Amino acid sequence: KFTGNVNGAITVANGDNVEFSAATSGQDITVAGSGTSDVVNATFSGAASTATALTLSGVETLNLTAAATEGTGTDFTVTALELGAASNKVVLLGSNDVSLGNITGTGSVDASASTGAVTLTQDTSATGKALTLTGSSTAVNNATFTATTADSNYTGGTGNDTVIFKQTTGNATGVVSDGTNSVTANSLTTGTLVAIGGAGNDTVSATALTSGNITAQLGDGTNSLTVGGALAGVALSHKIKQSTATETKASGSIGGVSVKVHSKESAASETDTSTTLTTEVQGVTLTYS
Repeated sequence: KFTGNVNGAITVANGDNVEFSAATSGQDITVAGSGTSDVVNATFSGAASTATALTLSGVETLNLTAAATEGTGTDFTVTALELGAASNKVVLLGSNDVSLGNITGTGSVDASASTGAVTLTQDTSATGKALTLTGSSTAVNNATFTATTADSNYTGGTGNDTVIFKQTTGNATGVVSDGTNSVTANSLTTGTLVAIGGAGNDTVSATALTSGNITAQLGDGTNSLTVGGALAGVALSHKIKQSTATETKASGSIGGVSVKVHSKESAASETDTSTTLTTEVQGVTLTYS
């Protein structure tokens, strides 16, 4: 247990438990040896718990327990998280409201077992780094991806999820569930966006498309899908699984757009869905089944 500021590398063994009970300047947690499945358990406790920098070196799984004194707003903050290799992951535990910022590397963060609000932010320098983030399964989540050409994947829970993708040509996948959710990919031009909703109210937006692909499978709730840009030959597939009205908009300079709307319940009728195509619409095929 470290009771004072720690600023430097800490070498531990596979399976070790370490605790930091004060704000720290930076930790490079290193596992001695060359194992490929090393696990380290780290707990951050005390008041105003903050890690200016947290780096994984040779740690394939870091079980990170946020146990700081709880108050108003964020309880535990990691200013900069370096995941390292693609095989590395951080598993976030505890009930704190947590912010993990400036995430670099190509690993993953799994906060599904955390019961506090979670904010996950990829570093702005990681434009070509693939990243997988999983939010709290029950609380409010905010996730921001800055990768433009690499793959970004997000899975949320039953709380409210706000997901921002900066993809231009890369692939972005956002899976949300209950709550009021937002999936935004307004920099996407020729890349791919997959948005999958659940029982909540989902808003999906991609306003810069040129020849990209969007798949939106939205479930129960009042949902909105907005697509814009200089669209040419874009295939837009929108599946609806409930009778609640869903609005789909495609706007901009649209040519050869194919829009398909499918109802998954017999209770849904043609009047339940409003599909609007505006501004220089040419060669549009609208199919409802």
